[in-house]
Amino acid sequence: MLTIICGEDTAASRNYLNELKNNYQKKNYYLQAIEPAEVIDLVKGMAEENTLFGQKKIFITQNLDKALKRPGRGKKVTDPLFETLAKIAEDKEIELIDWENKSAWELKLKKTGILKEFKPSANIFKLTEICSPGNLKTFVTNLNALNDISDEQFIFIMLTRHIRNLILAKQNSLPANFPPWQKGKMYSQAKLWDMEKLIKFYEGLHRIDIASKTSNLSYGIIKALDILAVYFLT
Repeated sequence: MLTIICGEDTAASRNYLNELKNNYQKKNYYLQAIEPAEVIDLVKGMAEENTLFGQKKIFITQNLDKALKRPGRGKKVTDPLFETLAKIAEDKEIELIDWENKSAWELKLKKTGILKEFKPSANIFKLTEICSPGNLKTFVTNLNALNDISDEQFIFIMLTRHIRNLILAKQNSLPANFPPWQKGKMYSQAKLWDMEKLIKFYEGLHRIDIASKTSNLSYGIIKALDILAVYFLT
């Protein structure tokens, strides 16, 4: 059996994975972390190995999708890893859990196994949609309201990803597999930005990211976003 945990709300998907681990441990299951390269060995006998006291094994990995080969247009997938995952998905004796930091639509293996996707709330999309020059007051109000119900790191990741996509939209370079219903919104919002200002805003987000990871941020991420917004959303 293959379970794929994914979604833009990576904080929620991680929490779900941790809950699964805790539940399995309570049932006295044996958890084994493996690398994507080791997955092929599961159908070669690893799953049949006995553990101490006959414990059931649960294999856990992450970012399997990144290890898969993407077939060319009109070509059939011949990736051994992809074929192995298809077998595992049908095998009741093997239990493999894969965590992905992507949305379901981005996954090559989205039709393989059981999919558990964690989508962001409508509130985070509202915040990104109003992140444009002239919307300072509305943006800050929504940012601080969202902080009461969402993880600040998740808010930051979603906002950074959105600004990066706006830069791509400004250059007419959004990925071909980008959801069509989002493309129109991206292109419309990108028109509200001057390219130089948009890039400087993104650079500001990058500085916040580095400061937070190196413990050099004097205040929280939300406060830092408040200050950054003053410079670019007025």
